[in-house]
Amino acid sequence: MKLNIQDKINILIGIILLNNLYLLSGVLGIPNNLVIVLCLIISLYYSIKNIDKQLYVNLTNNWSTIFLILISIPLFFIDWLLNKSTPSFNDLIRIIIYSLYFSWTISYYKSLEKLKKWFTIVSITSFLILTIQGLFENSNPLAFSLILSTGNIEKRLLTRIAGTLIDSSCYSGILCIYLYIIYKYWYSKTVFKTVLFTLLCVICFYLTDLSGSRQSLIMILFLLLFIIFNNLNLKKLILIFTFIGLSLISILASWNQITTYMKDNPSSSVARFIDGENSSQSSKSTEERKFSLISGVALILDNYFIYGPGLLNFNSRWENFSQYAVPHNGFIYLFAQYGIWAIISFYILFKVGQRSIKVNSQVLYLLFLIHFFLYPNIMYYGTTFFVYFFIDSQYLLQNKEADPNII
Repeated sequence: MKLNIQDKINILIGIILLNNLYLLSGVLGIPNNLVIVLCLIISLYYSIKNIDKQLYVNLTNNWSTIFLILISIPLFFIDWLLNKSTPSFNDLIRIIIYSLYFSWTISYYKSLEKLKKWFTIVSITSFLILTIQGLFENSNPLAFSLILSTGNIEKRLLTRIAGTLIDSSCYSGILCIYLYIIYKYWYSKTVFKTVLFTLLCVICFYLTDLSGSRQSLIMILFLLLFIIFNNLNLKKLILIFTFIGLSLISILASWNQITTYMKDNPSSSVARFIDGENSSQSSKSTEERKFSLISGVALILDNYFIYGPGLLNFNSRWENFSQYAVPHNGFIYLFAQYGIWAIISFYILFKVGQRSIKVNSQVLYLLFLIHFFLYPNIMYYGTTFFVYFFIDSQYLLQNKEADPNII
């Protein structure tokens, strides 16, 4: 794929937005808000210049963005009148930029083959960037946090890596998404690619463990099982069971070293998952999540399940309503934000699932559902827009290539 100027600009902006690389702009002496504004203006310009109305109106990202904006306007005024909440525009700005960017991308490329190469470049480059970030942050967390263009001082005190994604679950979650796309669009059964891809799997598992995210540990194990069983034959099956047997023997033989590792690294995913209630960090996190879910349900009931503070007022309303973190469940989180109107978001999620089946991307959709079920505001992160776009682009362009008049 020979890249022209617009290709390079598009890929660069995509990598910046998906991985929050604008947080590193301080290294160059550039305010991160300036980078975000530039990404917005460029995405708006090219989305208008290259617009394909048929594709634009069929992107589920656009459905979601339009719904969230339209429903949040009346909810803003209702909640402001009742609770005097203070609006926050961060999530609104993010979803608008993502929507414009991916509308530009599909309208510009318009070809499934070109987009496959685009996904490959973006996923491999992003995976490598986040890997470098993770390793650097793990070796020197204070130095890494000091170069971020953010006032989040708590970030400097974390023992779990998160890179420029700031949140460890979001960091390791999108790594799993990138790994799936690399497997689907880049991997082939050559010796070189098999060895290299195996290395990427090991790196992804290692970084997931360093992130301390139990949710992403489930994601990576699910993905690795899919990859293994998707490449099975009798000979490989014998090798796999032999490998599993030898691995179990090695684990038992090295159990003292493993327990020592978990004691020395209590915030790792494996330690938090295996120790469970015996791990102080794990049990504390579980308790906090439980109470945050209870608080989320309480907020839903407080609004009679009819309305919510919406996208703009939610953070302010939650701070005044609960002492806990926001609910770590996408369904409860959205119901707490929008009341009964959240059903529209769930309908869009359902449509994406239907499309994933038609284009044989169910595994990616299931990976995303794990993320969605165990994470709060994932709807406003690049991960959601990226997954929706991956499934949409296959579904829309596959149908359009078959019949230009039908989507």
